[in-house]
Amino acid sequence: MATPMAGLFFFRVFENQLIRRTEAELIAQSAALAAMMRERTASLPLDALGARAPEAQGLAAFAPSGASLDLASDPVLPPRSAPRAAPPVAPDWRAIGAEMEPLIDETERRTLAGIQALDPAGVALTGAEAGGSLAHVPEVAEALRGRLAQQLRTRLRARPAPLIYYVTKGASLRIFIAFPVIDRGRVAGVIYASRTPAHILQVAWAERRSLALAALATLIAVLAFGFVATRAITGPIRELTVRTRRIDAGERAAMRPLRYHGTREVAELSEIFLRSARKLRDRSESLSAFAAHVAHELKSPLTAIQGAAELVRDAEAEMAPETRRAFLSNIAADAERMTLLVRRLLDLARAEAETQGAPGVATVRAAAAGLVAPVKIELNGDVDTPVAMRDEKLSAVLGNLADNAARHGATRLEIAVRAAAGRALIRVADDGEGVSEANRGKLFDPFFTTRRAEGGTGMGLAIVRALIEAHDGAVALGAGTETGGAVFEIDLPPASVSPEADR
Repeated sequence: MATPMAGLFFFRVFENQLIRRTEAELIAQSAALAAMMRERTASLPLDALGARAPEAQGLAAFAPSGASLDLASDPVLPPRSAPRAAPPVAPDWRAIGAEMEPLIDETERRTLAGIQALDPAGVALTGAEAGGSLAHVPEVAEALRGRLAQQLRTRLRARPAPLIYYVTKGASLRIFIAFPVIDRGRVAGVIYASRTPAHILQVAWAERRSLALAALATLIAVLAFGFVATRAITGPIRELTVRTRRIDAGERAAMRPLRYHGTREVAELSEIFLRSARKLRDRSESLSAFAAHVAHELKSPLTAIQGAAELVRDAEAEMAPETRRAFLSNIAADAERMTLLVRRLLDLARAEAETQGAPGVATVRAAAAGLVAPVKIELNGDVDTPVAMRDEKLSAVLGNLADNAARHGATRLEIAVRAAAGRALIRVADDGEGVSEANRGKLFDPFFTTRRAEGGTGMGLAIVRALIEAHDGAVALGAGTETGGAVFEIDLPPASVSPEADR
């Protein structure tokens, strides 16, 4: 759609330029003939012969303007009306007309323009209309007042034009120029010229070699652009679309990088898309594994509850009260473990749903102040360093680490804070049993615990990691303490405002 519209716009602009070129040529020809006519009127008594001063101020030294006609804004008048009857022309003006006739005839043959010389009353002195008055014609009347006048008019044809001529508007127009002859501060006459502008197809045929070269260059440029666009944009996008369908069909091999990206933007789009696809795949696999872990963790207490309930139901009559109470206690303990497990699952889900938008501001000192922990907590270092995390979330992190330390025999928990490379580094060390080499790689996995018999759910450290990562941080198991205790190293971004501003 844009290409035809651009072509039509160029067509109209070029056609308008042809009209202005014709107008400029007529002005130049009229100016030359006006100078010749002025030489011949130099010895005449202009006032006695009816010449008048220009009406407009400052036109005694007349200077014509350039071409200004515009197809889009200038009106197109009907064909010029015929001359009207006029009194006989004075002998002096007839003599001027006789002298100008051969000059005008020669100019008309060379330029194919229609040219007439008019006296100060607007009566034609040359041509077939000599003796007739054109003073009623608007552009002639304007020139008799001392102003250059240009006008577009509908063209009269002796025979119908070829159909191809109707493609352009300029072929049906004729340009009229009325050029005043100013001599000694008087309008001594008018040069009235007209011509049809060159047809755009005629100009195109005359410039066919140049246009053919331009068309060839344009075609080559379009083909080159098409090749580059296909190579750099369309091709990679098409391949990415195919990859999307393959990924949607579950093909894991489709998640490799594209062979060719073309542009930096396509490369970035491809990288983001494939990274998102891999994350979704990993997330799906993680959810599947998580669901299996949940089913396994819930299966044991559910099986125990079901077995104990069936025994109590089937052997209630002959079962001793102490035995029944023992079974009921087991049911209550398993139900309590399931409740704790569900609560920890809910805590993990909330931690993973944390967003990084407007995280708030916290300090280790404030987070530890409201912490009720089963171990003694010692604070060291820059504990007032603000971090991008809310107090209650940081308190939950420290609380889970304290509970984990207590479950593994610790009595003291040291929390040290320092700033490094624009980050807040928190070191949490306990004096408990530590972590064996075999368990270091799976310590943060959900449901992993070495204290299942004591009621451990294996969710505490998973919640810690989820909370830290949700706030653009990281947590890792560091080297053990000298006494063999566990060390956790937390890396959090600093807060952009002071802690007081958030409270």
